[in-house]
Amino acid sequence: MTEVSKGRGPLRPQLKQMLERDRLDDRQYAQLQRSLDSRGTRTGQNRRRAWLASAAALLLSFGVWFSWHTVSGVVPGRIAEEVTTNHIHLHPLDIETSSMQRVRSRLQRLDFVPVRPDAANGLTLLGARYCTLQGAIATQLMFLTPDGSLVTFYQAAYDPQRFGDLPQGLQERPLTLVRQGVEIRIWVERGVVMARAQTAAPTPV
Repeated sequence: MTEVSKGRGPLRPQLKQMLERDRLDDRQYAQLQRSLDSRGTRTGQNRRRAWLASAAALLLSFGVWFSWHTVSGVVPGRIAEEVTTNHIHLHPLDIETSSMQRVRSRLQRLDFVPVRPDAANGLTLLGARYCTLQGAIATQLMFLTPDGSLVTFYQAAYDPQRFGDLPQGLQERPLTLVRQGVEIRIWVERGVVMARAQTAAPTPV
């Protein structure tokens, strides 16, 4: 800051001279104004860019969440409905056999190798037929329990985009749903999506 001289002479002329010396002319003022306007514009643009980036990230996150939620939440229910219909309204088997090897040899159109589920231990295989599961070619395996109850298994090549995130193996708890009195369990085993259907035991009164 310019200091006012304490020398002789009146104060007013010295003060006026100091102000005139420090005052901006029109050209300097215009340059300063343009600089400030430019900074404000850049600041506004940066803020808009940051806001748009945040909005895009939020929309992307929501899209991923919505897609996952839709597949993971809706697809098991659709599988259960499809499996229930096939379990209740049985169709003739394409092959009647107790051998999984014969099932594999007969069902050549499958794009995966059908396997005997670990959950079928102790059950007797009656045969198999072609079917579909969520639009994918699949097989229905029919088993009989020691007490004479019918259990059907449905298998298709596991595609996460088609079937969503499902429990892996029996180590993870299978998804369990009940539709029209039929208990459905869904999981993935050895690269194959599995759905097990059995008429649910009546609830004790």
